[in-house]
Amino acid sequence: MIKTTYLFFIFFSTITFVQNKNIIEILNQKLEDARTLTNSDAKTAIITYNQLYDEPKAINYEEGMLRSKENLVNLYFNSGQYEEVVKTSNEVEALALKIKNYSTLAKIYRQVAASYSMLRLNDEALKVLDKAKMYADKIKDPATRYYNTALIYDSYSVCVGLVNQDVEQFIYYVEKSLEELYKISDQSTKETIDSKYDLIGFQNFRLADVYYTPLKQVNKTKQYYIQALEIYENPKYTISPNNKVILYSSLSDFYFTQNDFENAIIYGEKALIFSRLFDQPETRKEIYDVLLKSYLETGQREKSKHFAELYTQLNDSLIKNERQEVNTSVNKIVAEKENISTKQINQIISLTLFLLTVSGLLEHFLWQKKEKKHKEKYKQLIYRLENKKLEQEEQLGITPETNSIIGNISQSTEDKIIKKLVLFEKSKKFLKKDVTVSYLSNELDTNPKYLSQIIQKHKEQNFSGYINKLRINYITTKLYNDFLYREYKISYLATECGSASTQVFVLAFKKENGIPPSQFINELKKDSLAI
Repeated sequence: MIKTTYLFFIFFSTITFVQNKNIIEILNQKLEDARTLTNSDAKTAIITYNQLYDEPKAINYEEGMLRSKENLVNLYFNSGQYEEVVKTSNEVEALALKIKNYSTLAKIYRQVAASYSMLRLNDEALKVLDKAKMYADKIKDPATRYYNTALIYDSYSVCVGLVNQDVEQFIYYVEKSLEELYKISDQSTKETIDSKYDLIGFQNFRLADVYYTPLKQVNKTKQYYIQALEIYENPKYTISPNNKVILYSSLSDFYFTQNDFENAIIYGEKALIFSRLFDQPETRKEIYDVLLKSYLETGQREKSKHFAELYTQLNDSLIKNERQEVNTSVNKIVAEKENISTKQINQIISLTLFLLTVSGLLEHFLWQKKEKKHKEKYKQLIYRLENKKLEQEEQLGITPETNSIIGNISQSTEDKIIKKLVLFEKSKKFLKKDVTVSYLSNELDTNPKYLSQIIQKHKEQNFSGYINKLRINYITTKLYNDFLYREYKISYLATECGSASTQVFVLAFKKENGIPPSQFINELKKDSLAI
């Protein structure tokens, strides 16, 4: 009896093993099929990976579970769904730690860091990046280690360089990234070589961007753009469509600023083709903007009108898409229950409509609460402007305390630097895009450490916060005093005050004034009509 039981156990285990092996092969093929969708249909790929996760989980196939979640995080990141990246990464992290997959850990920590950075949580991003670098160093395969390290340096360039508006640090980390990439042998696998040159091209046009704005070195800009184009248009390499969108839209904007409208149109149209593969409405708006102006400059008024309409309708289309998603959810619930009774279907629809109504009321209540809060902030801001307190806040002044010493800075040195800072503010040089702590310390004939300490003491914020405050106060005063500024686009206002990007400007404006610039402008317009 014991022998029979033992033989049965062996027989059953063998069958289970064979079945699981076959299932794993099928699952791997499904995962591979889903991967091919990532460059052509990101939305479908996201749905597919979510569905695929349950299948390897049912047989405890951890590698399959990890692959599905890892690819899902990558798709969320490429689609700009940064909160979903952070949320989903916890599951990936647990799986990767369990099987000691250091490559995946380095990648996930890097993507989480980049997501934190995009969400303006830079301190958290830097902490996570340090973890990513730690795990990247543990990767045994040289090519994989070099590539992951290159990506991490790329993320450092964003967190330390772009966010802090430190051009020198930005270039340093991008060049460090390129050093790692060139260590990868061209005798590697096709996939590794594609990844290598995709990132090399990406770093080249990032350098092109920084050498054009803020460094204004047109020849260097063209040099790096050409290097990027040579890679991205080389049929030997498979390049991410998302990166092609960035390159082509950047080139379109660059050629427009150089009054080369024909090339601006060529690359703008190319960018538009690839942008449709990803849900990037803000990028499309920028492309539409350049195309409508370029077609107008070349006398093609119908084309210009077409893109002007697309530009103005984009916000409405986004709202419409949100409504369609709600309707799709209702239809999905009904479709899944098509085999049950009509009475039950009606109950489901009624319940769904009830929940949507409650959700709508709650959303309306929260919106009203938010609007009330914004109204109060607007009133406070207007009060400050009317009483000319804003201009006073921009003046640093000299602290009346005597014998005030910061570290090893003498009182006389401190007073001199403060006086120079007041002159710097009056000169409006803070509107330049390339205002870094190194630049300003040279202008004031001091060193970055002294300057940072004095700003921290007298303004109670770091250098970046100090410059942002000056810029936001400047543009706020302009909007209040000059009605023409209220007609400008937010992107123009961001450029006018020297902000690194529209997103950075909007966040800085809201942080300083309590309301976003668009609402401030709308309220000013309402007040003007009421007078």
